[in-house]
Amino acid sequence: RLSKSSLEAFKTCQFCFWLDKNHKLKRPDGIRAGVPMGIDRVLKAHYDAHRAAKSIPPELIGHIPGGLYPGHRITRKDLRNWRKGLTVVIDGYELSTAMDDLLYNPATGLFNVIDAKSKAKLTDEADTRKFYQCQADSYDLALNVNGYPTDGVCYFAYYSPVAVAPSPPAAAVPFVWNCQVIPLPANPARVKDLVIAA
Repeated sequence: RLSKSSLEAFKTCQFCFWLDKNHKLKRPDGIRAGVPMGIDRVLKAHYDAHRAAKSIPPELIGHIPGGLYPGHRITRKDLRNWRKGLTVVIDGYELSTAMDDLLYNPATGLFNVIDAKSKAKLTDEADTRKFYQCQADSYDLALNVNGYPTDGVCYFAYYSPVAVAPSPPAAAVPFVWNCQVIPLPANPARVKDLVIAA
């Protein structure tokens, strides 16, 4: 069983990947940044609150097709869990996914992945392709194979801090954030080749 993360590891160091899969010798995790994990948790809650209200987060309006996936087929909890999320079998190997969120356009019946990222500053498509192309390819393939048709585009919403707004005398600090949405075309054939190579 492979995941998007294990495919990224294969691309980075094939020997490290081999040691992990054959001898359970994992690369050290290194330092985990707690702030991005906290931002991810808050953004998921932000999206879920808008989904419950049947609205679109204001920073995404005009930048995404349709709206947030209502959860009428697979639950968000399962979608976000690599053990229960959408899977694909390629040449006898299972590729598992854990998606942050989905978009759904009722006018077209199409789905798209949307993944929220925190970043120090604005970015571009080349940077997104460099770090997240494998993720886009894997998720787009999993959606289509499991009967969630897409138009072949994944969306990455980057949230970056801009300033601290004048705050009231309280413990909370009101940060001001930018949101930059970058659509990234996916290529499912590329991830199939990567799984077979791994």
